[in-house]
Amino acid sequence: MKTLTRSFLAMCCLALVGGCATPASQSSFHPTLPQKRMVELMGNRLDLASQVAWVKFRDTLPVYDPKREAELLAGLVSKGEARGVPPLQVEAFMKAQMAASRAIQKTLIRSWSRGGTLPAYPPFDLKRDIRPKLDAISDEMIVLLPAVGQSPAFASYAAAELSHRGYRRVATLATAPLR
Repeated sequence: MKTLTRSFLAMCCLALVGGCATPASQSSFHPTLPQKRMVELMGNRLDLASQVAWVKFRDTLPVYDPKREAELLAGLVSKGEARGVPPLQVEAFMKAQMAASRAIQKTLIRSWSRGGTLPAYPPFDLKRDIRPKLDAISDEMIVLLPAVGQSPAFASYAAAELSHRGYRRVATLATAPLR
Protein backbone atom coordinates (compact mmCIF):
# COMPACT_ATOMS: atom_id res chain seq x y z
CA MET A 1 0.00 0.00 0.00
CA LYS A 2 2.84 2.39 0.91
CA THR A 3 4.53 1.67 -2.43
CA LEU A 4 1.32 2.40 -4.30
CA THR A 5 0.83 5.67 -2.37
CA ARG A 6 4.43 6.76 -3.02
CA SER A 7 4.13 5.90 -6.69
CA PHE A 8 0.89 7.83 -6.94
CA LEU A 9 2.42 10.85 -5.17
CA ALA A 10 5.49 10.72 -7.40
CA MET A 11 3.32 10.62 -10.52
CA CYS A 12 1.24 13.55 -9.26
CA CYS A 13 4.37 15.59 -8.56
CA LEU A 14 5.78 14.84 -12.00
CA ALA A 15 2.48 15.75 -13.62
CA LEU A 16 2.37 19.05 -11.75
CA VAL A 17 5.95 19.94 -12.55
CA GLY A 18 5.61 18.86 -16.17
CA GLY A 19 2.36 20.74 -16.59
CA CYS A 20 3.86 23.94 -15.24
CA ALA A 21 7.01 23.80 -17.30
CA THR A 22 7.49 26.16 -20.19
CA PRO A 23 10.06 25.84 -22.93
CA ALA A 24 13.44 27.20 -21.86
CA SER A 25 13.45 29.73 -24.68
CA GLN A 26 10.30 31.37 -23.33
CA SER A 27 10.99 31.16 -19.62
CA SER A 28 14.64 32.21 -19.71
CA PHE A 29 14.39 35.05 -22.24
CA HIS A 30 13.64 38.48 -20.85
CA PRO A 31 13.31 41.06 -23.62
CA THR A 32 14.79 44.51 -23.26
CA LEU A 33 12.62 47.58 -23.76
CA PRO A 34 14.00 48.10 -27.29
CA GLN A 35 13.22 44.46 -28.12
CA LYS A 36 9.66 44.82 -26.83
CA ARG A 37 9.23 48.01 -28.84
CA MET A 38 10.59 46.35 -31.99
CA VAL A 39 8.08 43.53 -31.71
CA GLU A 40 5.30 46.06 -31.14
CA LEU A 41 6.38 47.92 -34.28
CA MET A 42 6.54 44.70 -36.27
CA GLY A 43 2.97 43.94 -35.24
CA ASN A 44 1.84 47.48 -36.03
CA ARG A 45 3.38 47.22 -39.48
CA LEU A 46 1.60 43.91 -40.08
CA ASP A 47 -1.66 45.49 -38.88
CA LEU A 48 -1.40 47.93 -41.79
CA ALA A 49 -1.10 45.09 -44.33
CA SER A 50 -4.88 44.61 -44.38
CA GLN A 51 -5.40 48.28 -45.22
CA VAL A 52 -2.79 48.08 -47.98
CA ALA A 53 -4.46 44.93 -49.32
CA TRP A 54 -7.86 46.61 -49.35
CA VAL A 55 -6.52 49.51 -51.44
CA LYS A 56 -4.69 47.16 -53.81
CA PHE A 57 -7.80 45.00 -54.18
CA ARG A 58 -10.00 48.01 -54.91
CA ASP A 59 -7.56 49.55 -57.37
CA THR A 60 -6.41 46.21 -58.83
CA LEU A 61 -2.80 47.02 -58.00
CA PRO A 62 -0.19 44.27 -57.81
CA VAL A 63 0.78 43.10 -54.36
CA TYR A 64 4.43 42.96 -55.36
CA ASP A 65 5.95 46.05 -56.96
CA PRO A 66 9.67 45.29 -57.27
CA LYS A 67 10.56 48.80 -58.43
CA ARG A 68 8.77 50.44 -55.50
CA GLU A 69 10.30 48.00 -53.00
CA ALA A 70 13.81 48.52 -54.41
CA GLU A 71 13.42 52.30 -54.08
CA LEU A 72 12.04 51.95 -50.57
CA LEU A 73 14.83 49.59 -49.52
CA ALA A 74 17.50 51.90 -50.94
CA GLY A 75 16.08 54.77 -48.89
CA LEU A 76 15.90 52.67 -45.74
CA VAL A 77 19.44 51.37 -46.18
CA SER A 78 20.62 54.95 -46.63
CA LYS A 79 18.85 56.01 -43.42
CA GLY A 80 20.38 53.05 -41.63
CA GLU A 81 23.87 53.87 -42.86
CA ALA A 82 23.46 57.44 -41.61
CA ARG A 83 22.77 55.95 -38.17
CA GLY A 84 25.62 53.46 -38.36
CA VAL A 85 23.44 50.40 -39.00
CA PRO A 86 25.04 47.89 -41.38
CA PRO A 87 23.33 48.01 -44.80
CA LEU A 88 22.90 44.23 -45.01
CA GLN A 89 21.19 44.17 -41.61
CA VAL A 90 18.70 46.86 -42.65
CA GLU A 91 18.09 45.21 -46.01
CA ALA A 92 17.55 41.71 -44.60
CA PHE A 93 15.26 42.90 -41.82
CA MET A 94 13.13 45.20 -43.98
CA LYS A 95 12.86 42.63 -46.79
CA ALA A 96 11.48 40.19 -44.24
CA GLN A 97 8.91 42.75 -43.04
CA MET A 98 7.84 43.44 -46.62
CA ALA A 99 7.59 39.72 -47.42
CA ALA A 100 5.42 39.12 -44.35
CA SER A 101 3.18 42.02 -45.33
CA ARG A 102 2.88 40.70 -48.90
CA ALA A 103 1.91 37.27 -47.60
CA ILE A 104 -0.93 38.81 -45.58
CA GLN A 105 -2.02 40.94 -48.53
CA LYS A 106 -2.07 37.96 -50.91
CA THR A 107 -4.14 35.90 -48.50
CA LEU A 108 -6.70 38.68 -48.04
CA ILE A 109 -6.95 39.54 -51.73
CA ARG A 110 -7.35 35.85 -52.62
CA SER A 111 -10.17 35.59 -50.08
CA TRP A 112 -11.92 38.74 -51.32
CA SER A 113 -11.55 37.60 -54.95
CA ARG A 114 -13.38 34.41 -54.04
CA GLY A 115 -16.28 36.25 -52.45
CA GLY A 116 -14.92 36.62 -48.93
CA THR A 117 -16.29 39.36 -46.69
CA LEU A 118 -14.84 42.73 -47.59
CA PRO A 119 -13.76 45.18 -44.89
CA ALA A 120 -16.58 47.27 -43.44
CA TYR A 121 -14.59 50.49 -43.86
CA PRO A 122 -13.85 52.30 -47.11
CA PRO A 123 -10.30 51.86 -48.43
CA PHE A 124 -7.84 54.43 -47.17
CA ASP A 125 -5.62 56.47 -49.45
CA LEU A 126 -2.37 54.55 -49.81
CA LYS A 127 -0.11 57.58 -50.31
CA ARG A 128 -1.81 59.98 -47.92
CA ASP A 129 -2.96 57.70 -45.09
CA ILE A 130 -1.05 54.42 -45.05
CA ARG A 131 2.45 55.05 -46.39
CA PRO A 132 3.28 57.81 -43.88
CA LYS A 133 2.44 55.36 -41.07
CA LEU A 134 4.55 52.63 -42.68
CA ASP A 135 7.42 55.09 -43.15
CA ALA A 136 7.31 56.18 -39.50
CA ILE A 137 7.28 52.57 -38.32
CA SER A 138 10.14 51.60 -40.65
CA ASP A 139 12.23 54.58 -39.55
CA GLU A 140 11.83 53.65 -35.89
CA MET A 141 12.63 50.01 -36.64
CA ILE A 142 15.93 51.05 -38.22
CA VAL A 143 16.83 53.10 -35.16
CA LEU A 144 16.11 50.10 -32.92
CA LEU A 145 17.91 47.46 -35.00
CA PRO A 146 21.33 47.84 -33.34
CA ALA A 147 19.77 47.82 -29.87
CA VAL A 148 17.73 44.64 -30.33
CA GLY A 149 20.55 42.47 -31.60
CA GLN A 150 20.19 39.06 -33.14
CA SER A 151 19.62 35.85 -31.22
CA PRO A 152 17.49 32.73 -31.58
CA ALA A 153 15.90 33.50 -28.20
CA PHE A 154 14.81 36.99 -29.28
CA ALA A 155 13.57 35.68 -32.64
CA SER A 156 11.51 33.01 -30.84
CA TYR A 157 10.10 35.57 -28.43
CA ALA A 158 9.21 37.92 -31.31
CA ALA A 159 7.58 35.11 -33.30
CA ALA A 160 5.52 34.06 -30.28
CA GLU A 161 4.37 37.64 -29.66
CA LEU A 162 3.43 38.14 -33.32
CA SER A 163 1.56 34.84 -33.24
CA HIS A 164 -0.41 36.06 -30.22
CA ARG A 165 -1.37 39.12 -32.27
CA GLY A 166 -2.79 36.85 -34.97
CA TYR A 167 0.20 36.66 -37.29
CA ARG A 168 1.25 33.06 -36.69
CA ARG A 169 1.39 32.35 -40.44
CA VAL A 170 4.01 35.05 -41.09
CA ALA A 171 5.74 35.27 -37.71
CA THR A 172 8.69 33.07 -38.65
CA LEU A 173 9.16 34.94 -41.92
CA ALA A 174 9.12 38.35 -40.23
CA THR A 175 11.49 37.32 -37.45
CA ALA A 176 14.04 35.28 -39.46
CA PRO A 177 16.62 38.12 -39.65
CA LEU A 178 16.54 38.43 -35.86
CA ARG A 179 18.10 34.96 -35.41
